Amino acid sequence: MDPSSSSSTFDKHAFLSKIPYSKSDEEYRFYERLIPELQNRKPSDIPRIVVITDAEKDYDDLIAIVVLCEMYRLGVVEIAGIIANHKPARRRAKFLRTIVHLLGMAHIEVAEGTDGVEDPNQTRFLEESYYELKNTTFEEQEWNKKPFRRGAELIDTLAKQVDNEGKEPLTVLLISSLQDISDYFNSHKNDPHFLPQHFKKFVSQGGYEITGSGDTCTLNPIKIAQNNSFHPTAAKNYTDCLVEFKLASDAWSREAAKAACLDGSIFANLDEYGPIGAHLAWVYRRLEFKFFWDPFNAPYMPRLDPKWYVTTRLGLNVESNPFKDFDKSPPGFIQVLPHSKIIAYDGCAAIGTVGDHIMRALGIMSEPEPYNKAAHQHRLFGRTQNDLGGINALKLRETLRVFFFGALKFTSKSAEQLIPSRSIKHKVDDYKVTLDIFDQQVPYLKKSRELAEAAKKKEIDMEELERLQTEKGLDRSEAEKELRRIQREEELKQLQAKKGLERSEAEEELERIKAAQGGEVPKEIPYELLYQRAVSDKSIFPQLNNLFWKDPSELVLAINNLSDKNRSIAIKQLRASGQNTILAKINRR
Repeated sequence: MDPSSSSSTFDKHAFLSKIPYSKSDEEYRFYERLIPELQNRKPSDIPRIVVITDAEKDYDDLIAIVVLCEMYRLGVVEIAGIIANHKPARRRAKFLRTIVHLLGMAHIEVAEGTDGVEDPNQTRFLEESYYELKNTTFEEQEWNKKPFRRGAELIDTLAKQVDNEGKEPLTVLLISSLQDISDYFNSHKNDPHFLPQHFKKFVSQGGYEITGSGDTCTLNPIKIAQNNSFHPTAAKNYTDCLVEFKLASDAWSREAAKAACLDGSIFANLDEYGPIGAHLAWVYRRLEFKFFWDPFNAPYMPRLDPKWYVTTRLGLNVESNPFKDFDKSPPGFIQVLPHSKIIAYDGCAAIGTVGDHIMRALGIMSEPEPYNKAAHQHRLFGRTQNDLGGINALKLRETLRVFFFGALKFTSKSAEQLIPSRSIKHKVDDYKVTLDIFDQQVPYLKKSRELAEAAKKKEIDMEELERLQTEKGLDRSEAEKELRRIQREEELKQLQAKKGLERSEAEEELERIKAAQGGEVPKEIPYELLYQRAVSDKSIFPQLNNLFWKDPSELVLAINNLSDKNRSIAIKQLRASGQNTILAKINRR
């Protein structure tokens, strides 16, 4: 049932019956805090939201949709429609249509958006990750045989309902590429009054810089923000149009999301929350594994190194003892996972659409900066770590947790009847490389990433070539040949040092590795195989994992008190993860 179709008179008893938590639960109070606002608001206070999302590119899009649908179920907002963009947009739309069915919101129309990427050669934006869109069960549901409208058509229909049906102007939540909204702005540039009359506010995940005030105000998209980087021209056009047509906007930056990060331990039993929980658990663990594996083996961007992983994904301070211990001897993925941080970038932006009065009621927002403080209508939440724009990060974190799990608790039983969790099938990639071969190729993968970065800057190779030409009097082709020889020598030295091989043995090993897949650099990373290997070494002592992070001395004491059999297993696990400092303190029997 469409929650917006019910009477506008607030029914407190009916609202209380919708709360999925027990009265004794602290979470129950979050729902109660909404009551005064819902009792006193006007129809114009209910945000009418269109979401543009690249669901499955990351798991925080799904968190955002689930939280918003819970707010819709409670009558806090209305979700007028959802547009799935980013190639393959049709498959993302199918995934989202299944999600709204499972959440009891089948009436919400899901449309197919644009490819979302400006440069088709930017393969890292277009390639599907090993965890992405693998749920064939969700995709192949009967309701997905119904055709999808184009996103531009849907948003135009919803906007024109302001005139035709007297509906409220739209609030647009942008948590993906800005191509769709930019194209829509372009289609209405000839009518300067259309956009301000049909749109109330634009809320985006991904920041912009605000300079000037009043008529001199300018907005510049932050280039490194991923949603801006998908289509830089669209991102710039979006911010230019916000200023030109005086459209109110909020931007939620990564700093706000990092400050409000959730503890990974809350997802420990996610599989028990119906088919959506089961699917999200599958995706979450694999994406976190990629975050874990890449920095230590082959970071695809220089800044995404081990330090980034430990400070951002685990939230450890560089001066802390756990950070120093991790830096010396990283534990395995299965030990790290419960300590990872869930940075729900899109979830934070979704909360930003519910309205200031609701955010104040939930304790998220103190007195915010008014839109007109600098004579413009734009706010940035999370300008820096120390300036979140009046947002209480702890309250934001708790709000996300409470309403996300509230939605799943309320709908999991009915969702389970539609799609039993145990029936869900995920299609995994078919790799052409074995783990044995890939393990030998990893050093060359690292090298190729390093050279790729060097090639971007056009510094290392060109400087080395010029040096060889100058110092040795070589022409260009001779210098290139000499550079390849030097690089091969370096590879041989690394191989000899790593495996303790003689020169001839290293040469044979190097040729064998290069021959695999036709070259030295692997054409694919078998993430699923690596993930399965990582999780197969599950600890039978989850409580020991927690002790390791809190106090190593407590861990040593706990292991010393185990039975001989369990103690032996624990020692093997510590040895496998290289925890030599702790091993040295364990009593031998």
